Amino acid sequence: MYHRTLHTLLLLSLGIMLGALVFFGLGVAGILFNPELVPSRTLSGALNTRVLERLMVLFAASGVLALGAYLPLYFSRPKQSNLAVGVLLVGLLALVLYLSLVLFPEADALRTEIGSFDPVLPSKADVHARFEVAHERFSMLTKISSGLAFLAFVAHLVWPGRFRKRVDGVAEETPSDKVEMGSATTETQESADLESRSEAA
Repeated sequence: MYHRTLHTLLLLSLGIMLGALVFFGLGVAGILFNPELVPSRTLSGALNTRVLERLMVLFAASGVLALGAYLPLYFSRPKQSNLAVGVLLVGLLALVLYLSLVLFPEADALRTEIGSFDPVLPSKADVHARFEVAHERFSMLTKISSGLAFLAFVAHLVWPGRFRKRVDGVAEETPSDKVEMGSATTETQESADLESRSEAA
């Protein structure tokens, strides 16, 4: 029950992160930067920043929960854990923390310094250029983090070792193991019956 809860928590954390990314990309950003709905780019940027602040907190919390659920699984059942998932989660958490604590505050500070985006004043052209670079880097790293989260989710979900249970320190067979063992037992029994009939004859 304890390990099943950890498995569920790990998948749930990654699922929340992926769901939030999809929702933000399809349901939030597309609306905020639609000129027919929000005609001011300055207002769109301010609203987008407020949403991203909460999204970054959610990402960081999900990354910590996912790695926090994986580590007890790995140290208690290393042979049943997928090491690749741990590597992906460490990389994901490091990337999310960088986005949340370094890159996002930097881009937000540049946005605030620019002030108006309707249009950008010529005196702020240099700051705007730096903002564009930070924004592109943020978008690229967010896509990479979503890719890492997806790979970790799939790798943990399909890893066959996680379906093995342990009873008194011995790994219990998976359903496929039991089918193979049952087939081997049936063949052995049939061979023994044939030998018995031969001796009786």
